[in-house]
Amino acid sequence: MNKDLRGKYKLEHSQYIKTKQLIRSYPSIVEEYQEILHASPANDGQPHGKGISDTTGQKAIKLAELSKKIIAIERASEKIPQEYRRAIFNHIAFRKPYNLPANISTIRRWQYKFIFYVYKILEEQ
Repeated sequence: MNKDLRGKYKLEHSQYIKTKQLIRSYPSIVEEYQEILHASPANDGQPHGKGISDTTGQKAIKLAELSKKIIAIERASEKIPQEYRRAIFNHIAFRKPYNLPANISTIRRWQYKFIFYVYKILEEQ
């Protein structure tokens, strides 16, 4: 990677790994979001103790957390050239080979930038 780019797109190793894991879990995050969004409350007609349960509030908080992650990954993807997006995402999320006619160093540079952008967008939210 170019020396100028290394300074501009620098992440600590732990930040890089955590962000890459987040991207890898994107399909399950979207699935969980959809399940919460379309779930109906379970009500068996029986009393449930004296505690106050705010399931709607808990759902709203969880949806907000998941939404932040989904939006960060999608916005970061928009910053990557169209011809690399799908291959880079599939390589990270599903460990598929790149299968692109581009130079491997170019693809990896864009992959690193994608991970960097996801991290920065999440940090700004």
